[in-house]
Amino acid sequence: MIRKTVLFLNAIFAIGLFLSGLDQLIGLDSLSLIHFLNLLVPLLVGINLFFLVFWFVFKRSYTLLSLLVLFFALFAFEPFLRLFGSHSDTKAGDFNILTLNAHTFDGPKWTGKSGYKDKIINFVAEQNADIICLQEFQYLDENELPQYPYRYLNHFSERGKRYLRQIIYSKCPMVEK
Repeated sequence: MIRKTVLFLNAIFAIGLFLSGLDQLIGLDSLSLIHFLNLLVPLLVGINLFFLVFWFVFKRSYTLLSLLVLFFALFAFEPFLRLFGSHSDTKAGDFNILTLNAHTFDGPKWTGKSGYKDKIINFVAEQNADIICLQEFQYLDENELPQYPYRYLNHFSERGKRYLRQIIYSKCPMVEK
């Protein structure tokens, strides 16, 4: 009885992930509930990974359901969320966002290394993102990222003796508050 209940729950979460992936691929505009499921994709992936491991331990033949839906999700969501790779397949109308914790451009103190600022600036320039969000940002010269004419810097927040801030660089004009 417990095994059937767990399998039923697995099927519900697998169907949810499958429908979200299907919506991503072909657009199920007539079903608004599916759009809500798209907000839960990370949770659905995590739950299906849990079921994959669970069934691998207790009943290996049941792993097929989660394995197939996770494999499908890998291809369905790959164009939507690219963690690494080139921008060569970026389509017209797409834009790239880069978010990075600049760590005050010092790098981790425990490494004893310096020069992180130049590495971060070079990395950001290589990515050529349309919008860049930097956290724990300390200071950049106006001409260090000239390809980003639009900027928003939030108010300072004190943390110990340092002033840490967040900044957004953009190639696109920003809408005023």
